[in-house]
Amino acid sequence: MPVTIALEGNLTRDPELRYTPGGAAVCNFSVAVNKRIKEGDNWVDSPASFYNVAAWRQLAEDAAGLSRGQKVVVIGQLEIRQYEQEGAKKLSVDVTADAIGKSILFSSREASDG
Repeated sequence: MPVTIALEGNLTRDPELRYTPGGAAVCNFSVAVNKRIKEGDNWVDSPASFYNVAAWRQLAEDAAGLSRGQKVVVIGQLEIRQYEQEGAKKLSVDVTADAIGKSILFSSREASDG
């Protein structure tokens, strides 16, 4: 049974748009998500979690206009895969996007900084 997840984070690379042999657009990118945690009087960033995101069809073509470093919100279906690479067991956290949007979190602060 699919699990729906909502992510808010930064793109770690520019989206890559390609087309399947049947002509369907697919766009792949990665999102880093971390939280700010208060430790005493200071705020620190928690370690980042990375999610591989795939968008399909029109959403894929629209997502291709995003760029590395942009803050986004992604809602989609979560899939966790285990695989082996060079003898080591690895874990991949993948999301098939249902919706993608630009996050406006901190946008007023970024606008005033520039």
